[in-house]
Formats: sequence, C-alpha cells, structure tokens
Amino acid sequence: GLIGEPAAILQAAEGSDLRIVASFSKTRVTGHLVGRPEIRGASELRGKRVGVRVLGAGIWISTVMALEHLGLSPSRDRISLVPVGSPVEIQRALEEGAIDAALLPVAQSRKLKALGYQILLDDYPGDATAYGGGLVVDVAFLKSHPELVENIIKALVEALAFCLEETNFRAVKEA
Repeated sequence: GLIGEPAAILQAAEGSDLRIVASFSKTRVTGHLVGRPEIRGASELRGKRVGVRVLGAGIWISTVMALEHLGLSPSRDRISLVPVGSPVEIQRALEEGAIDAALLPVAQSRKLKALGYQILLDDYPGDATAYGGGLVVDVAFLKSHPELVENIIKALVEALAFCLEETNFRAVKEA
C-alpha cells in the first residue's frame, strides 16, 4: 500500500511485519498552529493540550516541529499532545475546548481566525519537510513476489517522472 511512513513505522512497532520499500514524498510542512482565542502567544501553550491525529504519526511529528520552532518543548513545557483523530475531529475538539491548540490545514485555520482564534505559527523554516507517502509491503509478500514489488516501484517512479515533466502539465492536470 501507499501510506504515510510514520503510520507504517507505528504498525511495524505494533507487530505488523512490514517494510517501507520506497518513499515518494519530500514536501514542505504546511498548516498553521492555531490556538484558542484566549491564547495570545506561543508562550501561553505551556501546560496546555495540543491536539494531534495519533501519537507518532505525521501530524504529530509536524506539531512537535512547530512547537520546537516556537522555542517550546512538550516535555519541558508540560504540553500534552492529545490524540484526537482526523483534522475535522481536531478542529471540533479545538472549538469545543477539549484541546487548546492544534496544527490545522490553512483553509481550516483561516476559518477559525475569522472566529477569533489565534494563529501561533504560520510559517515554517524552508527546510522543514513533512512525511509523505511510501510504498509499504508485507514481508511475506515481498519475499514471494520481489519482481512484482520491483515493477511496482519502477511504475511509480515513471509516473512521478511523467507528472514532474513540464510538457505533461496539461495531461496531468486533466487526469
């Protein structure tokens, strides 16, 4: 399957016999760290609850990076990282007061800003990258079908190359 690398690592840690055989993404971290209206600055996150999708996954990693960029440390500053669920569930938890802040997609953060919520971080360092999708394979399948896995990797690399070729922009956009 094509899934996020952190999710694959979490599954492997829980006993699934998986291997990441290819990684296809190096994207810039995006999103805004949004705080409840009464939180006026990053320093006010100390001792607060910050929502994430699941501990150890991509949004969690990006959230920790956001806090570090703001000079905060979850352990030192007693910031609880609370697993909430999907971005929609995270936004709901923020609105209901179950959490005090969260990393949200830009569209969601703009909506909340209009309601008085605080944007605590809207710009990551240029070299901050997110964890994207990778090809993850069950070890038994990999051992019994190595040539198939190799061909899938080749096909995915060729598809990416096609998508990145400027002359194919129109065809890619239409697809």
